[in-house]
Amino acid sequence: MAGVVTKRILAIACLLGTVFFSAGQGQLLPGTGALIGPISLDSLTHYMNIHTDIRLTFNAGKISGRRPVRFPGRTYDLNGLLAHIQKNTGLTWSLYGKHVIFREDHHKIPPPIIRKKPAPPKKTGVDTPVIIRQKNTGPPVSLAIIDTIKRAPVSIDTRTRTRIHVRTTIPAPENGPAKTVAPSSSSKWLLHAGVFANEVFYVNGGIEAGIKPVSLLFSVGSNFHVTTWHIGLQSGNLFKHLPERMSFHITAGYSPLSAVINVDSGLQHTTHFNVKGQLYDLGFTAYSRHGKHWLFKAGIEWRLLKTSYYIDGTLTSPARYFSQGQNPDKTLYLLRPPLKFVNTFDRNSGSNIKFWPGISIGVYYNFLR
Repeated sequence: MAGVVTKRILAIACLLGTVFFSAGQGQLLPGTGALIGPISLDSLTHYMNIHTDIRLTFNAGKISGRRPVRFPGRTYDLNGLLAHIQKNTGLTWSLYGKHVIFREDHHKIPPPIIRKKPAPPKKTGVDTPVIIRQKNTGPPVSLAIIDTIKRAPVSIDTRTRTRIHVRTTIPAPENGPAKTVAPSSSSKWLLHAGVFANEVFYVNGGIEAGIKPVSLLFSVGSNFHVTTWHIGLQSGNLFKHLPERMSFHITAGYSPLSAVINVDSGLQHTTHFNVKGQLYDLGFTAYSRHGKHWLFKAGIEWRLLKTSYYIDGTLTSPARYFSQGQNPDKTLYLLRPPLKFVNTFDRNSGSNIKFWPGISIGVYYNFLR
């Protein structure tokens, strides 16, 4: 009989020991996701890294992952959670991007630890997070700076398993305010409006609209001799690894041109030339964003112009209407590029082709961010 009682006492003692050990490790209640009892720093770190965008890290060689943190079962915002951990553990922390780095509370910040190969994390009952070695930890972030997170309320409920997205705060420079960084929310739509100038059209107003990565270009421009419209396409950003405020694109476009030019043929007779042209361009464009909405645009382009001459709707060569000493190309023109690589003009031909490099510069307002 005494042996049976002794076995029951030992069984109850083992059961109680198991329950207390599980509570000390901050285990989750099956089926509920609620946290009971003290939560170890390892368990809390593991929970936060899985269920939130915040990464809690610490030096496992200096801070024990078994250090308990007692939490009443309620909801904490990020500010309150970090303040509670600091109050109950004596650990201080710094916030770098989405990484909260814990360390012991010393009057002086320890020198940074730089290793070529970080030591493997210690194995515990739960997965130990990867320890981040900061090359330059910088000054610790005060609780007053973290108050900026309250602009976008975020809650961390230790009783549920809900994934959240948060705003984070980066350390402020000396004598400067904190900066709040929000997750990127760039729209897939594009809508720009602005003005620009190039080497052949001095005044242009344009609109760029579309769905990334392709957008439609439309503009109206004039050189005070010819006024026309331009339509084209623009590719998406070619070099996405560059800073976000810079982007590079390929553009291609077309413009129809026409002008009626009167030529004095002698004996008080005037000939009306209807000069028509098709302008094609292919180029490389760069944008630089300034502020939230303003864009500066610069481009290098190759232009090809085909010109034809008509009298009363009939394709005509200009030779018979100009004397031998005259140059019809300087009179029957649509555009005057400063430099021509190719010019096939022939006074005995009714059409010709010109080819030259060009540049454009403009400023645009971005309606979508």
